[in-house]
Amino acid sequence: MKRYFLKHHGVWVISNVSFLLGFLYSRTLHWTDLLTWVGFMIILNSKQSLFIKKYVPFAVQSVVGWGLLVFSLKSSEVLLVTMAIAIPYVLYFLIWGDRFIYSVITGFAFLVLPVYIISGSFLYYLIILFYFLNAVFKIRYMVTGEEYLRKMGLAFFGFGLLIVLTLGLSPLPLLPLIDNIYFYFKPYRVKLYTAGWTETLKSLTFVALLFLIWKP
Repeated sequence: MKRYFLKHHGVWVISNVSFLLGFLYSRTLHWTDLLTWVGFMIILNSKQSLFIKKYVPFAVQSVVGWGLLVFSLKSSEVLLVTMAIAIPYVLYFLIWGDRFIYSVITGFAFLVLPVYIISGSFLYYLIILFYFLNAVFKIRYMVTGEEYLRKMGLAFFGFGLLIVLTLGLSPLPLLPLIDNIYFYFKPYRVKLYTAGWTETLKSLTFVALLFLIWKP
């Protein structure tokens, strides 16, 4: 049975932190949110069955997980957005694999989706998604040196900043991304382990500034 449990600890951490960010924004908790959490975790875990090409367990977990979401989600709009992100990810994964750049983007968009599911604010979700995707692009660019990752990192930073300014919010929570921008123009050498912890600390700083300055 152990082989059917997803062992990517980062997946569990990011998805649960996203639920926490959603609750901190909405400042409300309903019993159906627990069902949403259970359904979402089951759907995430079904990815392991895709990895090992066991499609019947994948189908069973998908039916149970999505059934819970259909019952518990606050609106049909939230459900449609969730499906619009999940379906392309599964297709990208099956056709091109987990390392394909659009698999990475849609997969990460799904991991952070609880921010939107719980908060109900799509713009809030986009700002957080663009921030964390920038960290992903930086690490991948550090490892591979592929130019398109640098361009995507800069583009996603621009999109996030544009949303923030359009909403009339202070851009200060995006301050930790200055390091990313500097790296895109003047790459520096650092151990991957150190880079991972640096991005973790920057993310915590981002979240702290988010709630100290924006006060959702």
